[in-house]
Amino acid sequence: MPWIPYNCAKRLEYPIEIMVIAKVTYPDLFQDIKTHRWVLGCHQNVHNVDEKTAEELRIIQWLDWTVQADF
Repeated sequence: MPWIPYNCAKRLEYPIEIMVIAKVTYPDLFQDIKTHRWVLGCHQNVHNVDEKTAEELRIIQWLDWTVQADF
């Protein structure tokens, strides 16, 4: 999981955190979603960046494990 502040403040990263939680909690319901790809789309839509920048943001958020695990 990416770092979550103790006060659970809602931020632009909140949908990503919720997707990870949902996929872990209900793997059958979210089996068709590859989080590592979904995160790229999220960053591209929210921050209006290209794919390379979205990949860099994924790494900065410590989500590169999702690529390695095909999560």
